[in-house]
Amino acid sequence: MGSTGKKSPAVRLLKYKKGELIAKEGDYAASMYRLISGKAKLVIRYGERDLTVTALGPGEFFGENAVIGLGSDSHPVSVMAHEDAEVEIWHHKRFLTEYEKFSGPLKYIVSQDVHRLAESRSLINRMAMTREEQRREERAKVSWASQRRRHYRKEMNIDCLYRPQGAPDKVWLQGVAKDISKEGVGLEVRGPALVHYSHDVGERFEVDLDLPNGNKLLFKAVIVSTAMGQAKGSRFLGMSITEISLDNQKKLGFFLMP
Repeated sequence: MGSTGKKSPAVRLLKYKKGELIAKEGDYAASMYRLISGKAKLVIRYGERDLTVTALGPGEFFGENAVIGLGSDSHPVSVMAHEDAEVEIWHHKRFLTEYEKFSGPLKYIVSQDVHRLAESRSLINRMAMTREEQRREERAKVSWASQRRRHYRKEMNIDCLYRPQGAPDKVWLQGVAKDISKEGVGLEVRGPALVHYSHDVGERFEVDLDLPNGNKLLFKAVIVSTAMGQAKGSRFLGMSITEISLDNQKKLGFFLMP
């Protein structure tokens, strides 16, 4: 650090309300600040979020980049009043003017402290970014695991009954459930059912099937895809579940557990 001229701007004392921005990340850093009263927090922008790096209390300094860079650096973080605060603002020229009055050993101590403060802030910033990356990765893992559980499909070969929604109670058609998930079921159907009732995409049915573990499932579903079945003259229906009771959801979830 060294002197940058004879002019020495006066030290200013400003007041900030809770939530007000004291210094903005990326803006020209001309001054160093000292918190006289109240609290402030250092904030960095990460993606769409503001991350609080650390909190500051009375007597603490921030904006040290203004002194190290002789006013040519930008603020690496934003500073926001965490509660009503009073802040002393030292223009870097004023700070350096006072600094020149110190003795040699004291200059060295102050210089080392300022640089150490800057390094500590940089480390805290990096740690905050690393923690946020870790949180994002964990959230992604949880989301992926949840998605896998939601779409996990279990193969089976179970005779079942189904009927068009709204059909008389006595109308039940024969089918074979080939697989099932929390999202839907795959049915293979054939015979008279295909002749007498539409099985096109968009058609809605009620399904009644007994799981291998003895639980009975009742739910409503809609056809979202059709294909040729494995058996001669059959058709495979990909059906999405549209309505299922909480009790039946639990039964299905238990059945789908690995």
